[in-house]
Amino acid sequence: MPQKYYSSYSIESAQSVKLGKFDCVLFTLNAKSNGVDYPVLKLWITKNDGLVRKKEDYSSSGQLLRTTAIPSYQLVEGNGRQYNIPVSMLIADNLRGKKINDKMQYERTQVTITNVVFNNVDDNVYSKPFLEMMSVQ
Repeated sequence: MPQKYYSSYSIESAQSVKLGKFDCVLFTLNAKSNGVDYPVLKLWITKNDGLVRKKEDYSSSGQLLRTTAIPSYQLVEGNGRQYNIPVSMLIADNLRGKKINDKMQYERTQVTITNVVFNNVDDNVYSKPFLEMMSVQ
């Protein structure tokens, strides 16, 4: 389910920062209730276009759990609108990793998004047998 930052979190702090080549505002958010995945978030939002470039998810004790980097976006048209869709995302699991050459290397997942379309999907695509087959893999 998509995060609804404005309804699920309150802003603890906001500051201007540089993230690589991006001029950003770093927001620290605290959950308003227990119905969210992570009680504390940090979001780096670019000033010129309002896109999320980095996100850190924290536990209530302050432990960094996951880091997501979104270095680039693609502009995609669909349903009469334009959408900024990430080209790729790099997600680091900050709880799983090993020390290699005295440096911590966390497990990472890269997600690449291509060929974005907003066409309706037939109901039979997500049939019960299909979903059961996909959950086994």
